[in-house]
Amino acid sequence: MKLLFCLLLSVTGAISLQDFVEEFHALKLEKTELKFIEKYKSSKSVAVKAYVYAVQMKQAEHTMNPIKKIKIFKKYKNQFDALIKANPTNVHARYMRLVIQEKMPSFMGYNNFIAEDKKILKRYLSGSSKKTYLEQYIKKNTSL
Repeated sequence: MKLLFCLLLSVTGAISLQDFVEEFHALKLEKTELKFIEKYKSSKSVAVKAYVYAVQMKQAEHTMNPIKKIKIFKKYKNQFDALIKANPTNVHARYMRLVIQEKMPSFMGYNNFIAEDKKILKRYLSGSSKKTYLEQYIKKNTSL
């Protein structure tokens, strides 16, 4: 009986991907970003990992040391790119990477996947006849 209760609790306590994406876009403070990372960092979902890597990369903004900024950014950028290489059709990962690349200063040199990510996201946007929550975020937060 306890096992059944635990299973039921874990299923009903699960957050939808839409709610998760909304939670991500509501992040404003370093404190909430750190809570977000801690809450989701062990997820096995490719989409969730993409958003966590994006927030981890953003943590570079919160340090004054330029060497540390670059080190933080590169660490998670490499993990993020490896995630996309292993899951090239994941729309959430492509969306997050495009957002990051378009917001990055060009001197950081993280803009070599913009055309590729846009191509995949354009295909996604043109292929769905039903409007989804993700389409709204893509159009609002990228140049598409």
